[in-house]
Amino acid sequence: MNDMTGNGMTLPEIDPRIKLAATILISLACASARFPGLILFSSLLIFLIIYHGPPYTLHIHRLIPFFLILCGLFLTRAITVNDIGGGAWIDVTLTADSVKNGLLICWRLIVVTLAGIMFISTTPMFQIKAGIEWFLMPVPLVSEQHISTLISLMVRFLPVILEETQKVRDAQQARCIHARKNPAARVMHLAVPVLQRAILTADRLTDAMQSRCYTENRTRYALRATRTDWMALGIILGICFLSILV
Repeated sequence: MNDMTGNGMTLPEIDPRIKLAATILISLACASARFPGLILFSSLLIFLIIYHGPPYTLHIHRLIPFFLILCGLFLTRAITVNDIGGGAWIDVTLTADSVKNGLLICWRLIVVTLAGIMFISTTPMFQIKAGIEWFLMPVPLVSEQHISTLISLMVRFLPVILEETQKVRDAQQARCIHARKNPAARVMHLAVPVLQRAILTADRLTDAMQSRCYTENRTRYALRATRTDWMALGIILGICFLSILV
């Protein structure tokens, strides 16, 4: 994206409030968008990925569980199972409408996920925290600093949990635990160590924050929206309205 003077502005330089609002608008618009609207959103995201490069958080092997969930969701939407003959027979049907419905839901989830990945990968954590605080300041009886701190810690923990999960999975494969036939046992052997590591990491982080006298009342990041930021938000608004109308 270029501003009116012809100077280029990269996605990380856009105001975090604008990017957060754009992500929310895309997510809300996708809930009612049909295939033409999803083509618009997909084209926009593909353009951003090509222009700025793929996000550093976009690792295909880490998205395999997400794609498996999408496959399961598609099958549940696309396949209709009818009980005939008092339970003696099961009729499995696959219609064009059910397939289109399954594809539509999966496509929506993919667009929302890519929009969130682009936002997180192009926005530093302190800017995300500042943007959340700005949006929550008008809300009464809500501590915007407390909520923004919790959200920032949660976002920081996601890569840590993924890394710990991969370490546990590699250790189990070295011990042939993945070869067990009982799927429930495999899940338990993976979930319990990952949960234990996550709790220990959270305890160490809490001790480190307390030892450094961490407080939520910190100097806030100075937010400043330029003309290019508002132009970008206007483009997103136009695409969202167009995606709902088509």
